[in-house]
Amino acid sequence: MRRPVHFLFLAAVAGLSACASSPVQPRTWQTVTLGPGHRTLAARLRIGDGLRVVLPRPLGGDGFNWQIVSNSDDILRQLTPVYPTQGAPAPGPDGGLTVSFSAVDEGASVLRFAALRPNARLSEATDFYEVDVTSKP
Repeated sequence: MRRPVHFLFLAAVAGLSACASSPVQPRTWQTVTLGPGHRTLAARLRIGDGLRVVLPRPLGGDGFNWQIVSNSDDILRQLTPVYPTQGAPAPGPDGGLTVSFSAVDEGASVLRFAALRPNARLSEATDFYEVDVTSKP
């Protein structure tokens, strides 16, 4: 059975767009660990590198989660949600959490994390951390 040429063309285009939207795995990784003694850190990446950010347990108790309140997505693309450092379903022994990013373009991004309850305003945050990221070719 012969298929029309336009069907084959559409199938090829769909396959290419699926490849373009799938995330590329970083070639190297840098990890920064934030904590009470390190509330602001800097990271220097090359385009294509990955960045893992390890955060402590959010202040405020149960119900508070880390939310990313600042990031330049065109420079630093988020690869994972914030997840327990030692594996699911519960946080690691210290309650630490991790989130991963990939440098996708040259420039600077400021990652700001705020400890918030769901649907809370930024002014209700109980804790803040920051990573200043520079990405170069």
